[in-house]
Amino acid sequence: MDEFTYYQDSRNGNEPPTIYRLNLGYFDDAPEIQEVYDRDSGAWKSTDELVRKLVQGDLWLHRLDEDPTANHFLLRSDSNESVRDQINFQLNPSNHSGDWIERSYQFGEVEPLVSWALDSLKNSGREWALTLQSTGDPAYVQVAVSESGSLWPECSSYTFLERHHEAQRECLLSLGWQRPSPPTNPNWCFHDERFDTGTVVGALLVRTMRQVMKITSDDVVKLSVTLF
Repeated sequence: MDEFTYYQDSRNGNEPPTIYRLNLGYFDDAPEIQEVYDRDSGAWKSTDELVRKLVQGDLWLHRLDEDPTANHFLLRSDSNESVRDQINFQLNPSNHSGDWIERSYQFGEVEPLVSWALDSLKNSGREWALTLQSTGDPAYVQVAVSESGSLWPECSSYTFLERHHEAQRECLLSLGWQRPSPPTNPNWCFHDERFDTGTVVGALLVRTMRQVMKITSDDVVKLSVTLF
């Protein structure tokens, strides 16, 4: 039985990562088989891309510890369950620092699961960043999750983006965000030990996207999760 080494290339952004597998021959560790997974047919197809990326030290290419096509790694983006799968895959203890996955969903799919996702990352004992961003818009909300489980939310600042309208700034303040104080804190931020829970922080992110960024349930947003 062939023994393969599996790799993922996550540069696709809004699409599921490209999955490769490699089988080395017996002489000089030469690649005997290198293939790419075709999701439409569910079959492996020959490719010459993988070795080239390995030789170039492609930073987007990550080695996997198991065959990703045998579990829930190949995600769909048409249900709440796919959001759960994305988070659960990231929480796999075999994942390495720098692993990053981004998917696109309708905001109505993500909204009810933001708090659950934050609590899941919070309880993992590892460092994470979870980011929500509207497609086609540089504005975003992000939460850094410390190894101890503290949540540190940020909202993109007008320091680097188009300046917020006064009404948006007032709304951010009313939601509990603290004003940017560059260069130390260039973004809007929030942290309160009394409310350091996925429920509170998740609600803050959702309200910010709805009330400040005017995101609707049908709008498409990007959800990315990075392991540090």
